[in-house]
Amino acid sequence: MKKLLLLFSPLLLVYSCKKVDSNDLKDDVPYAQYYYVGYDKSTGSTDASAYCRVRNGGGSKVEFSNGAGFKANGTAPSIDLFDKAIYRWHFNGMPEVDFLLTKNSGAQIANNALPSDISNIDFGPSFPATISKAAGFNFTWTGDALNTSETMTITIASDSGTIQKDLTSASPANSVTFSSADLQKLKPGNLNITVVRDKDTPLDNKDGDSEGGIKLRYTIKRSATLTQ
Repeated sequence: MKKLLLLFSPLLLVYSCKKVDSNDLKDDVPYAQYYYVGYDKSTGSTDASAYCRVRNGGGSKVEFSNGAGFKANGTAPSIDLFDKAIYRWHFNGMPEVDFLLTKNSGAQIANNALPSDISNIDFGPSFPATISKAAGFNFTWTGDALNTSETMTITIASDSGTIQKDLTSASPANSVTFSSADLQKLKPGNLNITVVRDKDTPLDNKDGDSEGGIKLRYTIKRSATLTQ
């Protein structure tokens, strides 16, 4: 039993934070709003989520009741399996996502995310189908160079392990190199390459003097074969 508790302790830390029912809060209590929109070009789909805290990032999470809560593109959310204060949506395609928060007082706050708010990225035309472990490789992507509000993570995964590089606006523009040394932990075979671009943007509309923001994500994926 002790081993089981240790295994799940990270989840407990993430999901066991204090929560409060929205119906128990006074009408003038401001909500810090946190939104996420992830565009996956590989699947042609979009995942979105939202949650609120009382006033700021250190406040209790808000569980909505009595008619209060979120909608996105006019649809009600599903509730996270582990945390009932996190609300989720899945959309086909890559649409604009319009969030609407309704408080128990009836007040409504709108925020939205556009695909154009984060630069479209794709693998450059020279991306190799076969990668030499001995030589390493370099690849470029299309899209704007990273700015100071953005980061990019490139992950190469195989049955034998995973390697990752994190890029910022200070990194070389639109290219990344994996050297022979970087590839040493991977055995020859199939590779899955995932590029994730993240951007933090401000809210269109805050609730009073509260905090919050919108995190945007753009994901592309490609497969390749690793040789010696």
